[in-house]
Amino acid sequence: MKHHSLIRILAFVAGLLLSWPASKLSAQQPTMAGCFESMPDIFLPSSKNMRLDLLDFFRNGLKSTVKGPFDNLMEIEQLSDSYMRLTVSGAGQWQFKLLPTGQDTVFVLAVIQTVKRPVSGSVLSFYTPRWQKLSMPEAQPVFTAAEAWKEEVLDSLAADSYATSLLPSAEINPAQIASVPYFVYTLHSEDNRLEVRSSASEYLGAETYKKVAAAAATPLVFDWDRSEQAFHRR
Repeated sequence: MKHHSLIRILAFVAGLLLSWPASKLSAQQPTMAGCFESMPDIFLPSSKNMRLDLLDFFRNGLKSTVKGPFDNLMEIEQLSDSYMRLTVSGAGQWQFKLLPTGQDTVFVLAVIQTVKRPVSGSVLSFYTPRWQKLSMPEAQPVFTAAEAWKEEVLDSLAADSYATSLLPSAEINPAQIASVPYFVYTLHSEDNRLEVRSSASEYLGAETYKKVAAAAATPLVFDWDRSEQAFHRR
């Protein structure tokens, strides 16, 4: 009798699971809002209450702006289940993206911080949804100077005195250009695409940049490979 009772209980539970809404079954999957709530205060100078206010304002269609502890203004510009873009006055922009892996319930949190130094440049880091830092050098987008900078861009850099002053020496060559991290990374909310663009418009003179705008403004595009957990060039 006990055996038959156990079978009936298991069948009842299985029936509940099959009839349970898919949204309930996937509730264990992290959301960007949830990750933002649990973000360590030290990661981005703020408190949990500030972050909750930002989320509430955004969800209610209000201007999602909160003053931080250093009188800097934080604002959520875009938010979805897997993506968020946040600006902090005087500090730059943060992008957050939950990226899938080979396991359906395991995600990698990609974080891009873009600051001016003195030219806009981005840093890409990876975390678990619980904000444990991941060492994933193989996941970084890989590109060569020749891919990022067409020959006409290199020639213009060599001829531009201000650009030259930012580089290791007046002798401009692809290897040196590749060592200058003046590239802006952009994650996309609608898919798992990453674009890398040059910051040349910020340090080339206006007349010089006009000559190379088409080449310098063309982004390099990378797609996230969930099985390899890396960005690959499209």
